Amino acid sequence: MKNKVCTLRLPASVDPRGIWRKAAGSHTCEPIEETVQIRTFYDTFDWRLFNRDLVLLKERDRYLLYSLPNRETVASVSLPREADPVYSTDFPEGPMKGVLQAHLSVRALLPLAKARTRRQTMRVLNRNEKTVLIATIEQARVMDAVHTGQSLSTVMLNPVRGYEKHARRLRRFLRDAGAEPQTEDLFHVAMRATGREPADYTSKFNVVLEPDLNGAEAARRILGCLFRTIRRNEAGIKEDVDTEFLHDFRVGIRRTRSALSQIKSVFPEVPLRRFRKDFSWLGKLTNRMRDLDVALLKRDTYGLLLPGYLRPRLDPLFESMRDERTGEHRRLAAALDGDRYRKIAAEWEAFLEGPPESDAPDNAEAPAMGLAQGFIDKRYRRVVEMGAAIEASTPDADLHRLRIECKKLRYLLEFFSSLFPPGEIRLIVGHLKSLQDNLGDFNDLSVQQADLKEYLRTLSAERTHPEAFAAIGGLIGCLYREQQTVRGAFSKTFTEFNRAEVAATFRRLSG
Repeated sequence: MKNKVCTLRLPASVDPRGIWRKAAGSHTCEPIEETVQIRTFYDTFDWRLFNRDLVLLKERDRYLLYSLPNRETVASVSLPREADPVYSTDFPEGPMKGVLQAHLSVRALLPLAKARTRRQTMRVLNRNEKTVLIATIEQARVMDAVHTGQSLSTVMLNPVRGYEKHARRLRRFLRDAGAEPQTEDLFHVAMRATGREPADYTSKFNVVLEPDLNGAEAARRILGCLFRTIRRNEAGIKEDVDTEFLHDFRVGIRRTRSALSQIKSVFPEVPLRRFRKDFSWLGKLTNRMRDLDVALLKRDTYGLLLPGYLRPRLDPLFESMRDERTGEHRRLAAALDGDRYRKIAAEWEAFLEGPPESDAPDNAEAPAMGLAQGFIDKRYRRVVEMGAAIEASTPDADLHRLRIECKKLRYLLEFFSSLFPPGEIRLIVGHLKSLQDNLGDFNDLSVQQADLKEYLRTLSAERTHPEAFAAIGGLIGCLYREQQTVRGAFSKTFTEFNRAEVAATFRRLSG
């Protein structure tokens, strides 16, 4: 049976080497290894690794993924010094890449904190010059910290079988000197030193509302949460870190527009009329770049739809998209730094944080619970009515309108979810999400075909290889067939959503 390793954290006021000399005074210590290195901690902006109790650490040229609760290694890989992976796809094939791909998707890895560590490992010998344990002293200090003085000093005792009493004596001495069992990882110390709180950002909407809260205050909390999400993603968009910053920014804007249109008569109409126009402008500003992001992320998928000899003919298409995206990003970044956006943000923040309006409409003082029930019931009935009218001959535009209605219903459920039983909300949202996925896929395939058709029209027959036309045309055909398959699945998906169990749950929610 393997001996248990004991790791103790030393008080910040104690010199690790000095206290160790006193503790091991009757023993001889023979150095094994002493290293000084920089450790860098990584995660995504939305903490996708931490949320799964994982930490990614870089030590020199080695990347180590370990479990935070027990510090056990999940995967590791060594890379050339000049390699600096950003996405999971940048790692070589192997366990590390597999785990990261499963958790990160398209999000970039960001360096969150660095710590300089000095580690000394030694053999501890008794009077008979027998090795009784291996001891490791580690001193770590966070670099470039917002809060200075954050450090972690530990002593690890690994006893040799048969000599456990020596480890127990050393452990008692260190405990008497103020050492305690290490319960906090260096990761937590580093986050605290940099002023970050793990999981301090999530794209999920999470606002707690009390049932007796009035409509105006509930709306302010909802809109305030959305505004914070919008602002948190600005820098990532401008720096072009990864595509999800723009996605979350857009979702924040869409949710805001939805709240302004659906949570009715809680604010005076005059200021809202202007803010609706402002957020509409912001939504349109980001449309094209998001469409290009989605298309570029599908490059490998597009290629698999075509015969191998036609795939290289798609290269000019994606080069054109990348060039257009570069221009769109430049335009969007300039807009986010521009006077109009700053003015919108400042005035919206002042509105949300301002005092209640003296001329508030009727719903401003109405209980949030009653308002939520009415808003959700109305939108649900609208979705059911529109969905039931969809037939094989129904124009595509009607499915697009239903998609918007489903999105509005989903947002209402998210806004007011804290007022209702969690199990019932999960049931409804689960079925609604399946319907939304079907309608969203249908819409995405429609947009992709339209983009390809437009690109096809720009090609010159004299200067374009015939196989390029075949590749684009073939891709359009594949996407069309896929779209028809998705449409064919709508009826079954809607029937699942419109089942009696879901309808009964909506009735309970509506009071």
